[in-house]
Amino acid sequence: MIPALLFSGLAVCEASRLSVLGDQLSMDLGGGSVIRVDDGSRCLDVYGENIHADKVTIYAARCNGDKGQMWRHEHGALHNVASGRCLDIEGASTSNGANLILFRCNGQKNQQFQFNKGTNSIYQPKSGKCLDVDMKSSIKNVLLWTCKDSQNQKMDWAAEWSLSQASETLKVDNGVSTDETVSEEVGSYPKRGDTVKIEWTDSKDFTKAPGEMCSAADRKILFQEGWKGKPDDSKHGGFPAAMDACGRAGYSFWHNTFTLKDFETCVKESAYRQLSKDCVKCISIGPAYGALNCKSACATNACSSNCVACNQASGAYIHKCSGGGTATSYCPKGWAKHPPAGCNDPKKAINDDGSINPLPEECASGNE
Repeated sequence: MIPALLFSGLAVCEASRLSVLGDQLSMDLGGGSVIRVDDGSRCLDVYGENIHADKVTIYAARCNGDKGQMWRHEHGALHNVASGRCLDIEGASTSNGANLILFRCNGQKNQQFQFNKGTNSIYQPKSGKCLDVDMKSSIKNVLLWTCKDSQNQKMDWAAEWSLSQASETLKVDNGVSTDETVSEEVGSYPKRGDTVKIEWTDSKDFTKAPGEMCSAADRKILFQEGWKGKPDDSKHGGFPAAMDACGRAGYSFWHNTFTLKDFETCVKESAYRQLSKDCVKCISIGPAYGALNCKSACATNACSSNCVACNQASGAYIHKCSGGGTATSYCPKGWAKHPPAGCNDPKKAINDDGSINPLPEECASGNE
């Protein structure tokens, strides 16, 4: 499983350029980063499909990592990565209730925004006001409003506060991060087989490796659905994509907690809705442990050596409670994105009679 991807605002998988210009943070993180708002389940997004038009409304949509949700902060402006257009205050207004829109970048003060790490908010220096989500509106549109440190002004831009680590762990060659250009010193983390604590707000914690929790019927569901689509495609992927979405649902960034009920609710709306309650708890181990313990290790790359190493102990728990691993381990050891060929081949795991074989050890990477 892929705990790192379960808080995808923290998982910036390909970084191409990092720089600090005086006190002004400037960055270009390849595909950009999502900006989580409110309780972390919604992200700043461009309304509708036409991201290349001017005066398109900005709103808070369910996080899915699509092109309307990817932003980068450069020379004080928030750029939508796909369109190259900037976040803008309509009519250059400084009044409460002014609408946030997408507009061609022009360097004007109404396109300048800063991130306040003390209050986890984004404010606009010209007006001294903050971005605010109108939670009462039908589309949850984003407005300018007096800063008040309220829940609907909470905005987590993970890329901002993970930059210091990113600059230390990434080397760049012609703007492209590659296996050869990445230099990373692996920290000290619990090893596979070590005892770690898995914590939930609403369920009994695991203080040692659990026994088998997924039945033969559960494993059949996991493997029949698990390899459908690309593993990192949040809309059409299989098991990793479902765990990404449900991990987000279970984790509260603001409280740094993981709630099993919210994870279960998401799973019940996915292709894995028929999994037993015990098996759902088993597969939640990855996101629960990763979110609480591996944010720093996984901040720059979900497949980095540190991220894999940080999650290896919880990965061993999943391998045991699931009865032999989940449908994909996503990352082999190190940086490569996809597991060895035999690890994502249904013919290797699903027998003619429909029974499921345990995955071989080479498929157990740490990001189980």
